[in-house]
Amino acid sequence: MLLDAAVHEFLAAKRQEGLSAATIQKYEWHLLRLTLWLKEQGVVELASIDRGALRRWGAGLRDVWSPATCKQAVTAVRSWLRWCQAEGLMEGAGNCAGVLKLPKVPLAMQRTLTGEELRRLLVSCDGSAKGVRDAALLSLLGDSALRRAEFLSLTPGHLDFQRGIVAGVIRKGGQTGWAPFGAATAERLRRWLAIREPAEGVEALWLSLRGDATQGRPLTGDGL
Repeated sequence: MLLDAAVHEFLAAKRQEGLSAATIQKYEWHLLRLTLWLKEQGVVELASIDRGALRRWGAGLRDVWSPATCKQAVTAVRSWLRWCQAEGLMEGAGNCAGVLKLPKVPLAMQRTLTGEELRRLLVSCDGSAKGVRDAALLSLLGDSALRRAEFLSLTPGHLDFQRGIVAGVIRKGGQTGWAPFGAATAERLRRWLAIREPAEGVEALWLSLRGDATQGRPLTGDGL
């Protein structure tokens, strides 16, 4: 099987398994770069991949990327090769995957806001539609600590005001979970829901308010 075809089938399988769009996107990004590199080495089919080529590719990652990005790349490629073996697409793919070792990534302190910094952000939100949306958005982010993709996937139906939780969130790895929010956040969310005007067919909780063609459409990652 050709490399490109194997990558496309793998990504489709992972979407079917329920992996998040962000994870699929990362897998695709790294796998496309691997296949480009392999083609430069004259490898265009799965059966032509060998352990030596994978070692050279893995070693080259260290020259251009941080340990964390190298780990993402190796994780994506190992998952792909093992899937190819399980599907019977490439004899020995599992052994090839074992050639790639996960680099050690030093622990780093996560960037966070202090309570005072979050308070100042909330105070800066005025009474306009954008201000009401942003106050609800910031407040829920502060309470729930949801990841960006999880946060942007929310709909009003995810909000359980009686229990004070965001329910049914698709977490990293495709697992379903929940996150809490407090009374102040609940009040800000209710204010936003009262004025929220989605475009036809849009279910997203967070909407663009730019006043252009994106008005009422789902808020994007850049918009957030």
